[in-house]
Order: sequence, then C-alpha cells, then structure tokens
Amino acid sequence: MGCRTGTLAILIGAECPEACVVGMDGDPRALDVARRKRAHAGVDVTLNEGPAYQLSCPDASFDRVFSSPVLH
Repeated sequence: MGCRTGTLAILIGAECPEACVVGMDGDPRALDVARRKRAHAGVDVTLNEGPAYQLSCPDASFDRVFSSPVLH
C-alpha cells in the first residue's frame, strides 16, 4: 500500500519472481512513474490505483503487506 513510484514493489518482484506482487497508490502520477520503472525492470508487478481504505482486492488476498514509503 502506498507504493508511490514503485521502487520497493519492483525490488520485491525482482528478488522474489515467484511472488504475486501488487502495488497500490492513490496518486495516478506516481503510478505512471512506477509503470515506466516496471517496464524498464522487466518484472511482473501489478500496479493498482486507489486509496488504502478502499482496496480493490477481497479480504485475505495477501500474505504480506509493505507500506514503508507511506510511513516516511
């Protein structure tokens, strides 16, 4: 949640290619940057737009959640 420009999500996707990585952020401009970074890195990371309080995925969809960029 709060993936911003995708750096952490892309790093996780590159280090754990077997994982299903989903980045989410409410800022479409930040996600545009994340999409460009994802294409350059060539990793399989899903990027969704939306606020953390309105997840587009059903409950219990994820095993881990990272939100470090939001906390800085």
